[in-house]
Amino acid sequence: MSLLTRKRTVLAKIESVYATDPTPAGSTDAMLVKNLTVTPIESELVDRNLIQPYFGNTGKLMAYTFSKIEFEIEMVGAGVIGKIPAYDPLLRACALAGAATTTSITAAIASEVVTVTKSSHGLSTGDYVITSGFTDTAANFASGVAITVTSSSTFTYAAPGAADDATADGTPVYRTQYAYSPISSSIESCTLYFNVDGVLHKITGARGTVEMNIAVKQIPSFKFSLTGLYSTPTDTAAPSTTFTSFKIPQIANTTHTTAFSLASYSANLESMNLNVANEVQYITLIGSESVKILDRKPEGTFVLEAPLMASKNFFTLAADQTSSVMTITHGSSNGYKVKLDAPAVLIGNPSYQDSNGVQMLSIPYSALPSSGNDEFTITLK
Repeated sequence: MSLLTRKRTVLAKIESVYATDPTPAGSTDAMLVKNLTVTPIESELVDRNLIQPYFGNTGKLMAYTFSKIEFEIEMVGAGVIGKIPAYDPLLRACALAGAATTTSITAAIASEVVTVTKSSHGLSTGDYVITSGFTDTAANFASGVAITVTSSSTFTYAAPGAADDATADGTPVYRTQYAYSPISSSIESCTLYFNVDGVLHKITGARGTVEMNIAVKQIPSFKFSLTGLYSTPTDTAAPSTTFTSFKIPQIANTTHTTAFSLASYSANLESMNLNVANEVQYITLIGSESVKILDRKPEGTFVLEAPLMASKNFFTLAADQTSSVMTITHGSSNGYKVKLDAPAVLIGNPSYQDSNGVQMLSIPYSALPSSGNDEFTITLK
């Protein structure tokens, strides 16, 4: 029997206890990945160096073993404004913590329809919002509900079973975004299941790093690199997987990728990346083994159309080592947008390069903290 490369699955689930398998399931924890590379076992071999009266090897012993896995996930929101994405366990295992932002509203309920009043809400008909805080729980939608916009300050949605109430009781809110920021302590871990056509590799206690890539005419992506504890593989049937939580992404271009700004300059961008660059170490001692994140040094590169000095002098910014603000949003529809922000970007040495006869600038940079754990933010909105 041949194992088919095409028949591979990856599951991921956050651990409540480090390196304790939470048993991820294909129906809830399947990851829709691409460019998958797995190192099932990595080890250091110690040579025995035995003295013997003839030529030849004397054998080696494994000092330790661990596993690595790398893959990409398309950069797109969950389809509902501020909903936690399906790839949430992976971001959390890369020393990121997520938090929701909500906005207070006033509302009225009539004929099982909720009318929400919120000035300048910026929503569109067909958007999905997450509502909570209503005393009448029939008006709360934890997974999102489709809305109809009736004006710039009002929208409605159906709430079957909700009782009429001219001023809805409770403290109603809806979610406006879900944002991830870096952390330096209480870093979570996840268990990964990699199954190749009936052979299961479990990777527990996994932690890692992530890189975000946006390039014109390409699908933006998160590139994850995770390290975890090795487990002996077993013959286990591949799980049935559900990928409905992963939405169709958009190509990076002028229509779908907006609001790029570096040092208050709206450049014509060819590509950019932001590598969280966590320092990930497998550590083994007598009595324990673990994967730890010991530091991070977020960095990346912008490739943009070279401007006139009168428009923006990136060479002076580099020479003066002046920090700058960076922001970019990918996604043209609410609920699908991913926004990257870095409040203190320190650019390195800009260099010229050609792109189809157009002069470009390649600008390396590092993202600095302002008050700590704020070098960058990933926002789904």
